[in-house]
Amino acid sequence: MRKKATTREVIRAEALGKTVSKQTMIKTERFVEGVFSELTDLPISLRHDWTIRSLTAKKSVSKGGKYKARFRNYELDAADQFGEDGAGVALRLIRYVDDDTDFDALVDWTEYPSFAADPEIGSLFRITTWDSLRCLVAHEVAHAVDFHQGGDGGHRESWKAIYRDYRKRLGLVRVAPLTSTATDTTCNHCGELFIPARKNTKYCSTKCRVAAHRESKR
Repeated sequence: MRKKATTREVIRAEALGKTVSKQTMIKTERFVEGVFSELTDLPISLRHDWTIRSLTAKKSVSKGGKYKARFRNYELDAADQFGEDGAGVALRLIRYVDDDTDFDALVDWTEYPSFAADPEIGSLFRITTWDSLRCLVAHEVAHAVDFHQGGDGGHRESWKAIYRDYRKRLGLVRVAPLTSTATDTTCNHCGELFIPARKNTKYCSTKCRVAAHRESKR
């Protein structure tokens, strides 16, 4: 059975404005697993991460790709399992869902700046929370499948081809001009406008962030 949250974890969750009931977890996980099954039947581990630690982590991001045997596969109504070395997906769902989430509300799905403008695998704006979860699953499963097939890793061409196929299959491609619910931000290094993935993002890309850091050291 799923491990119960400790009193400390519940308090921390409430302090961060996040409360997630078992009903919300089950509703979200069943939806995510449905999308997962629709995209691939390969032997890929799937983890639903609801831990408070993942919410407060410095790099609180979902991941897909290569995992060691210690990677845990959380399944509905099943005991925690340890799988073998191989492809896996860890979805930090607590970043996207809590008991106050309106799954039909319009949100933005912001992709990495290097391909954000791509109409097929780039950012999507004013889509439902349901569709943003579909994008999340497609993005990370593409990484795991890319690893399973011996791809070159990262957001390179082999991954893009898989992700592009998934987005098309799910009907999540851009057919209208960019119209975001977020506010454009000016990159602190190059001065270009971009839509930040997080409110405190200062640079449009890793390249600009690294360049700015190097300049500050001079």
